[in-house]
Amino acid sequence: MKTVLKHGLAALALTVAFSVPAHAQAVTQASVVAACSVSANACIAAQNGYVAALRAQGLSPAQVSAAVGTLVSALVSSPSVPPAIIAAAANNAVQYASSPAQAAAFTQIATVVSSGGTVPQNVLQVASAASPN
Repeated sequence: MKTVLKHGLAALALTVAFSVPAHAQAVTQASVVAACSVSANACIAAQNGYVAALRAQGLSPAQVSAAVGTLVSALVSSPSVPPAIIAAAANNAVQYASSPAQAAAFTQIATVVSSGGTVPQNVLQVASAASPN
């Protein structure tokens, strides 16, 4: 009985240790862009999950903000993401900015896409740049 119990507990421990929920997936830039083509709520949740995943990997705040800027640029370039959702994501990205210039770029992106304009390339570059601070 003791042996059966030991083996049963060992099997249970291995099952718990190595089981991964079926819904657990890696959060990537592509998965965020896909979520942003669905709804603003899905987009913001995916964007925040992306940032959490980057932080969990040990990236610095500057690296995280640069990745968020690259993500916002990808949203601007995506034909499947509506302007209102791009604006919501850009406004949400402000909280992750590593510099006032980057925060201003995110705000400008939101304003420009909301009005149906084309975001200047230099604004996208500032949004994607990491601050050394």
